[in-house]
Amino acid sequence: MKTLLAVTVAVFAISVPIALGDTPPPPSIQTTPSGQTQGSQGAGNRVQLIKARVQLIEQRFVKRCGTDSSKAPQQCIDFAKKAADRLGTLDSKVQGLIAKWQQAGKDVAPLTKLDTALQALIAKIHTWLGT
Repeated sequence: MKTLLAVTVAVFAISVPIALGDTPPPPSIQTTPSGQTQGSQGAGNRVQLIKARVQLIEQRFVKRCGTDSSKAPQQCIDFAKKAADRLGTLDSKVQGLIAKWQQAGKDVAPLTKLDTALQALIAKIHTWLGT
């Protein structure tokens, strides 16, 4: 009886946030004991995890800081500025890689897609900051 009650509580605790549209659980990746991903889809899974993490951070940020900076606490404004600076640095590195890959004759489509996503995220932060 105690086991059934424990299982019921666990299932209820997991299903209620999902049913109410709360933060979706991040996709799972099977790893080896050394921490390396299995199979040739490791990079794709890694990208999915990064996307899920960025979405989770964005949802938490909106929940804690609101949709604009006018009424946000100073901590939120500082976090947004720091994130914009770091993403800007990352964007410049990606643009440098694009230039290198173009000179080497490599396919730059994945990096271009990443660069576009980074610029959109930076623009979103600047919009939130009102700058």
